[in-house]
Amino acid sequence: MKPTRFFATASLVLSSLALITAANISTGDEGVVRMSSLRPQEGANSAPAAGAAGQAQLPPAPAPGPAPVEASPVPPGSGVYPQPQGFAPYFERTVGATEVVPGVYQPEQPFGPILMFETNLGGGVGYTDGSQRINARVPYHVVPNTMVLLGDVSGGVTWDGKPYVSGGGVYRYYDPTRNRVFGVNMFFDYDEGLGFGNQTRTTAGFESLGKYVDFRANAYAMVGDDTTLLSTTVLPGVALAGNNVFRQHEEVRANAYSGGDFELGGPLPLLGRYGMNMYPGMYYLTNDAGHDALGFQVRWEALVTQNLTVNTTLAHDGTFDTNTFVGVQYEIPNYRQQRTFRPRATRERLMDPVVRANRIHQRIDTVVRNEAIINPL
Repeated sequence: MKPTRFFATASLVLSSLALITAANISTGDEGVVRMSSLRPQEGANSAPAAGAAGQAQLPPAPAPGPAPVEASPVPPGSGVYPQPQGFAPYFERTVGATEVVPGVYQPEQPFGPILMFETNLGGGVGYTDGSQRINARVPYHVVPNTMVLLGDVSGGVTWDGKPYVSGGGVYRYYDPTRNRVFGVNMFFDYDEGLGFGNQTRTTAGFESLGKYVDFRANAYAMVGDDTTLLSTTVLPGVALAGNNVFRQHEEVRANAYSGGDFELGGPLPLLGRYGMNMYPGMYYLTNDAGHDALGFQVRWEALVTQNLTVNTTLAHDGTFDTNTFVGVQYEIPNYRQQRTFRPRATRERLMDPVVRANRIHQRIDTVVRNEAIINPL
């Protein structure tokens, strides 16, 4: 046999086998052979009954007449070939499974309670030693990722064993059109401070936080007595003022100061992309039995990780002199994106701790008070 004839014969056999396989030949119970590229639909009606001697009975020819304008659809499952069916029921919404019942379903909250551990090193404006503080912030999400109320409580102890506590509330709102967080807060503080009296005060604050510029302002007001007399000494001699004669008293008092502060700043040039921010600002403190203090301060903030922050502050004025102190804050659990030495997204700052003076500003002041000498006659 020539090679060409051999290859032609082999090709014919393979083609026939492929045709038979594609035709899906099957034999019925009564000798009926079906040749179809599709399998009969499951549950379909059986073929017409066979006639005598295994001959298939053909269906009767249709009656003569005009052709119908539109053929009637064949009901599914009535013939050999599968009929297309509508799939709309599979995509219709089931009320019981997808309807949201008001007051029952709450979306996933962006963050939960936060516990922060803070270590303060060095003396600051109004205190002379370091301290340890624990802060807890519990959120209530009015509008998740947009509007939040925070309950904020803290408890701390100085390195010489004197306690201080605070409690208050924070309201913050994220404005997506400006990509800024606006917030207000109020606190009540208690501080044994210098150990000569228990001091209390109220604090009100405002904050506007953005990607490039932050602004914070706080006001502090002492509640109750803000001074404690430690000692008094009558100075020798008298002083003349106009037509009056005065005797002078030198008093030593432990004073607690009211006042306020503000800061304005943001990411540093070039270093801002690595989580380095700087906030210059000013403060003013006053006490009727002490001295006024007008000074400047600058705070350097380093975002080491998503939950570790280091703050270094330098402050100077003519009353409290120059003070430098460092605060290290660590928060658990972590709700922010994992990062190291990177800035935080503006929306994430809804959960940030409030930046303010957590300690009451106190100082031992020495003042001279004039006492008028009155001739009883």
